[in-house]
Order: sequence, then C-alpha cells, then structure tokens
Amino acid sequence: NALINCWAKSGDRKALYRVTQLLNLMEELGLQGGDSNVEPNSRTYCTVLDALSRSKSWKAVSQSLEILTRMEEFYSEGHECVRPCARAYSIVISTIARSKKKGKAELAQEILHRMESEYRKGNDSARPTVYSYNAVLNAAAFTNGDEKEQEQAFKVACLTFDELRNSDYLRPSHVSYGTFLKAIEKLMPESDVRNDLVKGLFRRCCRDGQVGDLVLRSMKSLTTPDLYQSLLEGVADYGLPKSWSANVRERDSKLRT
Repeated sequence: NALINCWAKSGDRKALYRVTQLLNLMEELGLQGGDSNVEPNSRTYCTVLDALSRSKSWKAVSQSLEILTRMEEFYSEGHECVRPCARAYSIVISTIARSKKKGKAELAQEILHRMESEYRKGNDSARPTVYSYNAVLNAAAFTNGDEKEQEQAFKVACLTFDELRNSDYLRPSHVSYGTFLKAIEKLMPESDVRNDLVKGLFRRCCRDGQVGDLVLRSMKSLTTPDLYQSLLEGVADYGLPKSWSANVRERDSKLRT
C-alpha cells in the first residue's frame, strides 16, 4: 500500500503503469496465491482508482471499470479485505463524468445503481453518498454529442435528481441543485416548460435551505434578468432570507442577511 501510494503521488510519467502493475501483482500473490502479507485492501483499490481519475489517460474509464469489477468479484468470492466502498464507486463515477466518452451519463448512472444494489445486498460500506449522485448529475450536465445523446443525458439527470430527492437516507445539497440547474441549461431548449421547471426547482431549493453560490450562478446563467429577480422577490443576492441558505455547508456569508 505504501509503495502504491508513493507512486500515485510521485507525478512520474510511469506512475500509472506502476500502480496498476503493483495492484495486479498484489491480487495474484495475495488474493489468488493466499499470501496475506501482500493482500490489497479497499484503500489500495481507491488509491489506484484515484490515480487513474487524476490522469489524462484515454484508457482511464475502461481501466477504472475493469478494476472496480475485479474488486466486486474478489469480494463476492469471500475476500472481505477488498469490500467495495462508496469512495471506490464515487471515484469511478467522477472519472466517467470528466471523460469525453459517448453515453457517459448512462454509464455513470449504471455505476450508481450497481453501488445502490451492493448496499441493498448488505454491504453498508457501499452506501451511496450525495457526492455519488452529484457526480452522475455532473456527467449528464457536461454531456456533448448529438440531440439524441443530450436528450438521454437529460433523462438521466431528471431520474438521478428524483432518486436523490426520494432517498430514505439522503437529501439534495446545494451542489445537487446547482448541477441539476446546469443540466437543464445545457440540455433543455428554452421554453415556458423549462421556465416552469426552473421556478419549481428554485422554490424547492429555497424550502430546503440550499440556495448557495453555485445555485445563484446557475440561475443567473439559466434565466432572464426579469425571471431571476422575480424568483429572488426583488431582493439582492446578498440580502436573501437566512432560511434560504440555512442548510448550505461552507456557505458564503454574503448570501445571507
């Protein structure tokens, strides 16, 4: 683990090759060969996945998916030390979101559902976090491609936000709202229907106390000045009711009176 961590942080151009080869060797000797002294654990996998996520390798997504699958398979075979965790799944989703891969929103959603399934089967370490959902929303919001792909990405964004909103253990954060608003801006044509959706979403955001700086920036970019001011009820950004941002973590104090 220490050696993999050193290579991952080294910045060396061969670091990615080294960490993946070391993981392969640890799997071969430790998990398949029975040498407990060199067994990888969940942290080992997360370190390698994080190195892939930070790399600019065009293979980052495919390698991350392959490593996550191996992690799941070894765990299913009884290797408790490599129990798939929320961090591992979330890193893979983020890697997908930052890529230019076609259909990345659907792929990110698929990994989120795999994560949820693993949690529902009894692996508490795999319980999705708000960050996991936000990463899927981000994958959708920054989907390029033709009209069909963008339409599918928008469906993913809507379904993901609804799943988060209806979760029995999570609630949308200001980043969730801000990223979903960005998805609406980029993927939904201007129309009265879009305006109505934005109005309803912003009012819910206010009730949830999640009007942070990201939400306001997204709203300004998404709406006309008149609609923006009407939703803020004529109040300047720095004079908003305290309740609107009451649940924003690390919120900018200028957003509240």
